[in-house]
Amino acid sequence: MDPFYFEELRKVSHRNYTTGFFEHKTTAEDQNYGTSSYTRLYDFAGVVQSYDAATGRAVIVQRNKIAAGDEIEVMAAGVERGFYTQRAQDLLDEQDNPIEATPHAKMIYSMKMDHPVKPMDIIRKRVD
Repeated sequence: MDPFYFEELRKVSHRNYTTGFFEHKTTAEDQNYGTSSYTRLYDFAGVVQSYDAATGRAVIVQRNKIAAGDEIEVMAAGVERGFYTQRAQDLLDEQDNPIEATPHAKMIYSMKMDHPVKPMDIIRKRVD
């Protein structure tokens, strides 16, 4: 299996993975009795609402906070491997005022994009 796909699976909120029934009948060693908590390496940071090709700006609905300079991943259909990476840059609030971060739940903001995006493209950010 291409390690890329395993890394992609690790980016979603999950419990520890096992081979399950693939290699043998499961035993106590295959179960996670120590914790019921999830591993979360990335946050779902936003969803693109619209994109202006003339300005290169996307309007985004916030789902988790990002700040100027954060490295983000833009998940988009038709992009090689399903996403590209860029820095959050040139953030503006709904009134086009410059902002350093997106701290309010479901706030609408815009951001300069490195590549064109489409509505429903997803922004994610690695959890520190």
